[in-house]
Amino acid sequence: MKIYDISKLLDSKTAIYPGNPEFKMQKVKKIDSDGYNLSEVTMGTHFGTHLDSPMHFIKGGKDVASIPIIDLMGECILLDLSSVAGAIEKKDLENYSIDTKILVLKTRNSDIAYDKFDPNFIYLARSAIKYIYEIGVSLICVDAPSVKKRGEKDFQHKYLFDRGINIIEGADLKDVKEGRYFFIALPLKLKDADGSPLRAVLIDNK
Repeated sequence: MKIYDISKLLDSKTAIYPGNPEFKMQKVKKIDSDGYNLSEVTMGTHFGTHLDSPMHFIKGGKDVASIPIIDLMGECILLDLSSVAGAIEKKDLENYSIDTKILVLKTRNSDIAYDKFDPNFIYLARSAIKYIYEIGVSLICVDAPSVKKRGEKDFQHKYLFDRGINIIEGADLKDVKEGRYFFIALPLKLKDADGSPLRAVLIDNK
């Protein structure tokens, strides 16, 4: 069994989506003066590898704490779409046999260093979003900071959330090959939160 940690490292260098809160971690207590270490962390709810909850784009939508953990784990298929430029379209997906509820998409985004933000990241076009729903996917995990193009009016989030599909963004998939895995993602149990950083892994049982 091999376990792949697909979560980005979180520190002061981790790239932040423009306009989101900065990451800060400072010592509140120090072992030399206080006998123990204690830190305070400040960060946005969509920092690093993270879960979007429906209330991110839908008024009255579910918060992070309301999403059942069971919905964030299970068998998955990882597709390597590193050859795609610009946006992932339906045509990039329809030749694959996707028979799992969880779909993980690897693109050239995973080649970008964790401390760099590329405004021209690979995102999901409308045709791909609709196709994902048509084939019965209930969770989409991408290595992009967002499923939609930066600066574009949102369609992707609302379409998926309206159909009960969970969204995980910012995964680090550079060390994982195309194939089938067991997927586990564990966000913080944050009440009234529109998103949460999380720890996500892919388990290869071969």
